[in-house]
Amino acid sequence: MNAYVINHFGKNPKYLEYEMYFLKNLRKYTELDIIYMYSKYDTPNFFINKLKKLNINLKFVAYNDDEITINIKSKFISKYKHFNTLRTCNFIFAYLLTEYNKICIVESDMYILKSIDDIFNLNTPSVLYTMNKGSIQKDNTNYKLNLDLKDMINNCYKGTPINGGLLLIEPSKEKYRLCIKKINEIIKNNCAFPNETLFLISNPECYNLPVMYNFLHYYFNNFRNFDDIRLIHYNNTIYKPLDIIKDNYMDKLDNKINKEIINSYYKNIYLMYRNEIQKIL
Repeated sequence: MNAYVINHFGKNPKYLEYEMYFLKNLRKYTELDIIYMYSKYDTPNFFINKLKKLNINLKFVAYNDDEITINIKSKFISKYKHFNTLRTCNFIFAYLLTEYNKICIVESDMYILKSIDDIFNLNTPSVLYTMNKGSIQKDNTNYKLNLDLKDMINNCYKGTPINGGLLLIEPSKEKYRLCIKKINEIIKNNCAFPNETLFLISNPECYNLPVMYNFLHYYFNNFRNFDDIRLIHYNNTIYKPLDIIKDNYMDKLDNKINKEIINSYYKNIYLMYRNEIQKIL
């Protein structure tokens, strides 16, 4: 049995809105379990109540990240000012879902074009390797990564060679305990993308996630060269697809292909669920 996990922390209602559209989009393409994992520390109860009104058979799992990724004694400088990036390491709580064979951890700043359920046939753990931007057509296989982990942790303040927006893992309490120990290295080295570095140093043997399962918006100029893009990810952007459509930010986009893709795909998602979600919110 396999499942999808989306991880939440914080009180910002904007993220709740992103999540609602994404979860409706995901449920359209899967009958597998979808688990909403959330921090007990600061997730408002009304977030959970509103998500239940979506009626998409979500499962809710709370966790306690206090003194693990928040309220820690050591100093950590977040790359982003609007939230503590160390909390992205909360993906580790998905390792405790040992009733499942594999878990696919997803984020809300993406949208699905067709089913990604066959992702569970891939090797684990898998994550998108992003250093082949010039030849991503050749990078659509689940090959084993060969990374220098020592160099990676020493230079993690600069960034990582992966994108952690989608992670494919096998649950394991042992792996969870390992991650808890490794978080100290993340804090000590002030990693720019803590979740990505933690994933790599906790999984010295891992595999490339085929780009069709995590097609970054950076790759749009190659969009028409792919026959089977499953998912588009708007990582590291000021305006997410929901903002662009809902708040009329289309004129702020300078990429013609980006505009075409949002109008062709995400606009349909927004129009399909807008009335229902606005009524819940």
